[in-house]
Amino acid sequence: MLKKLYLSCCIAALSASSAMTQPDTSAKDVPFGGAAPPEELKVLAPLVGQWTTKSEGRPSLQSKAGFTATGEMTGQWLHNRHFIRLEGKFAGARYREEATVLYSYDAKKKAYRRWLFTSAGLATESLGQWDAEKLTMTWKPLDLPPNVSASVVDVIAKDRFTTTLQIKRDDGQVLRDVTVVAKRKK
Repeated sequence: MLKKLYLSCCIAALSASSAMTQPDTSAKDVPFGGAAPPEELKVLAPLVGQWTTKSEGRPSLQSKAGFTATGEMTGQWLHNRHFIRLEGKFAGARYREEATVLYSYDAKKKAYRRWLFTSAGLATESLGQWDAEKLTMTWKPLDLPPNVSASVVDVIAKDRFTTTLQIKRDDGQVLRDVTVVAKRKK
């Protein structure tokens, strides 16, 4: 008898928790709570879509011979247009890599934010400033190792964007120097 009661209680608890996690189909008609999407994020809107990429890594301490790679990326809006996510896969002659980049605008800091995660285990966070005249976003990576500086610059247009990354030691030696050119798929 106790086993039947216990089993009935477990089934009831699972049914209730399942019902609470299932979205109400009419919820699509209910507006999102919270703040409206930031207007400032519209400058990154051209990143949404399907892209082909070509990467060029110039000779550096991390890549003595340099490299080239090709790939594809998809950009999409997330969470009521508060974020943009780029997902990509890239391959060259000696390696392949996957990456996810998240973009947002932080109204409190009055700065753009960027998080990068790669299949090589890299995880970085950057703050960005938009230059409307040059259509350029300049990112300042946070939490770099001592004696290292980095520059990440995105040049954004409707059907093309370019990201250039350069990481240097304080002695001037270049650790990494890469440019990625993305063209919108037709």
